[in-house]
Amino acid sequence: MTNKSNRENGGIVQTLREILETIVAAEEERQRHGKGSTTLGKTRLGYEFSIDTGTLSDLGPDSRTTNSSERATAVRYVDGNVLVTIDISEVDPETVSAGVDNRTGELLLGIGGTIEERIPLRQKGLKIVTASVTNGILEFHLQPIEEIKE
Repeated sequence: MTNKSNRENGGIVQTLREILETIVAAEEERQRHGKGSTTLGKTRLGYEFSIDTGTLSDLGPDSRTTNSSERATAVRYVDGNVLVTIDISEVDPETVSAGVDNRTGELLLGIGGTIEERIPLRQKGLKIVTASVTNGILEFHLQPIEEIKE
């Protein structure tokens, strides 16, 4: 259901069109940032976005891409924390498990009960704080154990 003010101001459809145009521009420029707002009835929605496009190898000098298998993997170090991204698009996320081996300083990725990946980390004493899967990309956020407050 669309009200008159949404049609006059463009509403959510106009906002989505602008976002899609921004994504196309970001692919050409490799980076795009912005913000805006729209009105839906009596509700005003604000949004901000940041889009960076490229490949895992574009992540920069404080990153590392490993390929012990055909699975694309990136490890980033930011302010003492570690962000690991792994392409698992061909895997059922329900069959994935992970853990940190602090003796070797590796993130272990299990699929179907078998360790499939050993991803070397630059530091030991880490713990997985969060894990999420979005569009087939598994992302782990790790922190040093002493920084974690439970």
